Amino acid sequence: IQVKADPLYLPFAAKSVDACLLAHTLPWCSDPHRLLREADRVLIDDGWMILTAFNPLSLIGLRKVTPVLRKTIPYNSRMFT
Repeated sequence: IQVKADPLYLPFAAKSVDACLLAHTLPWCSDPHRLLREADRVLIDDGWMILTAFNPLSLIGLRKVTPVLRKTIPYNSRMFT
């Protein structure tokens, strides 16, 4: 099933999803804390939340320091440690 929805308002009942994959979602979200709360709402107890993101302490994160690259994707996103 493919569902297109606003990640801050997931169209699922509470405690109805076994696993939630957030692949490079937090850096682009306007309210990351709210996104995590919404994912927690739909996850069952002992459900899996899988988060992936760019590491700011990696080579990609260090390239964000370069002024020319700051305005290009993925360097213009927020990177969480």
